[in-house]
Amino acid sequence: MPWLMLALWAALVVGLQAAWIHRWTPLGGPVTWFYPDWTLVLLVAVGVRLPQRQVGVAAAVLGMVRLAYSGDAPTIILAGYGWVALAVQALRSGIDVSGPLPRTLLAFVAAVGVSVWCQAVQAVRHPLLLPDGFGYPVWVDMARRAFPAALITALIVGLLGVVLSRLPGLSPLYQRPRF
Repeated sequence: MPWLMLALWAALVVGLQAAWIHRWTPLGGPVTWFYPDWTLVLLVAVGVRLPQRQVGVAAAVLGMVRLAYSGDAPTIILAGYGWVALAVQALRSGIDVSGPLPRTLLAFVAAVGVSVWCQAVQAVRHPLLLPDGFGYPVWVDMARRAFPAALITALIVGLLGVVLSRLPGLSPLYQRPRF
């Protein structure tokens, strides 16, 4: 039941953002680069509190929610979110990432990484997007385009991460199972 609540909260915030974009942003406008990735926000906010074995499940649940609102291929999203889950698990085994600064930095790197990953795979799938191939300036340009949304995503995780991880219905995710 708590995984369903996580999916419902993610669908709610992503759906509200989609309605906002549809209503206030001209199609294809540059403003869409400034919108945060809410499913990634929830993945990092919840992932730093979950038991390490369940971070991958959270990534799969939130990846599925993002697929419902995205035009990207499922393998692109699920691979990107899987890498974020692995990064969260790896960092948690060595340092405390539940504080505001590490959580914010993790969210920023994850948002840039997922965005560049999605752009790179789209460019490979549609070669006309990159007539000169993958060179150094292309990767820098992809990261530059990812920067505004990643910054906003990281700020939301840094400022509201604890609040978002305590949304109603999510507390059973953090409890240890009793035998």
